[in-house]
Amino acid sequence: MKRFVFLFIGSFFLYAIIGNNSVCLSYDYFKFLEKKQKPKTIWKFELDTSLCSHKDYDSLKVMIRLWEGFVDTVYIGFANEHLIGYGHLVRKGESYGKITKWQADSLLDTDLEKIMKICYNTTGLVGRKLLAITAFSYNIGSNKFAKSTLNKKYISKNCNNGIYNEWVKWSHYHNGRKFVKSKALVKRRNWEVYFYKSET
Repeated sequence: MKRFVFLFIGSFFLYAIIGNNSVCLSYDYFKFLEKKQKPKTIWKFELDTSLCSHKDYDSLKVMIRLWEGFVDTVYIGFANEHLIGYGHLVRKGESYGKITKWQADSLLDTDLEKIMKICYNTTGLVGRKLLAITAFSYNIGSNKFAKSTLNKKYISKNCNNGIYNEWVKWSHYHNGRKFVKSKALVKRRNWEVYFYKSET
C-alpha cells in the first residue's frame, strides 16, 4: 500500500512538472524509474556496443514497451498506418496474424537496430544521446528527424540551449480535424530529453 501511494505521488509530481515544462526537475523521478526497471531482454541480434551499452539499450526498450503497449494483432495508428506488437510498422509484403510478446520483442529489436544505425549516420552520436534520438525517431520517423529543426539547429550543432522547448514541440497528433497536444507524448518527449542529457 505504501509503495502504491509513493508511486501515485511520484506520478502526480511528474504530471505537475511536465505541465510546467521543466524537464530538469523531473530528473530525480526518471532516475527512480530507471532503478525500478527490470528489463527481460532476449538477445536476438548482436548489439553494437560501440554505439551504446546493453544496460542503456535495455532502458530504452523498457520505455518504448511502456509507451507503445503490446497489441498482438494489426491495428490502425494515429496516422492511419498499420502497426503491430510494440508499434512495429507493417510494411508492404509483410503479413501477420496473432503474434506473441516474444515475436513483438524481436520485431522491436530489428526496428531499433535499423533506426539506431540511421541516426548514428545522421548525427555521429553514441550512447544515451543516440538512444534518445532513436526513441524519438521510432515515434516520428527517422526521415522527419533528419529534416527537423531539432536536428539541424540543435543536435547537429551540439547546442543544448533551448533544445527542450524544440523537442517537446513534437507532442501533437492529428485527430482527423486538427493537431492537438497529447499528454502522453509530452511525457515521452520529457523522458527522451532526460535520457539525451543524462549521458553516463
